[in-house]
Amino acid sequence: MPQPDAKPLGYDSFDARLRALTDAYDALANAPNDIAAEPGNGVYQRWRRPVLTAAHTPLAWRYDLNPATNPRLLERLGVNAAFNAGALYRDGKHHLVVRLEGVDRKSFSPSPKAKAASIVSGFASLRS
Repeated sequence: MPQPDAKPLGYDSFDARLRALTDAYDALANAPNDIAAEPGNGVYQRWRRPVLTAAHTPLAWRYDLNPATNPRLLERLGVNAAFNAGALYRDGKHHLVVRLEGVDRKSFSPSPKAKAASIVSGFASLRS
């Protein structure tokens, strides 16, 4: 049985885990989106990466980032899915309003919004 003060496996500190989470999030949010290799159906093009997923949920929403109250940096709000997005083009940007589903399968919508210059990539994160 692990000791109560044991660190999460693979991480030496809160800062190392936060850095790993931040690096993974930044890589996802800033990855370019390319047209998929398969030819599609001739009506629309398929893209390699989804525009917005549960993983795009900001770290500050999913984690308590205070080392005093969450020293192991455990996820506090699990997000299972992002779906039913509504889109709007305004002021030269594409805006998405999306519904989120928690890991408990209850959906919630804290009015998350994302915006980007391109409709297929660049939605860095959701914002309330």
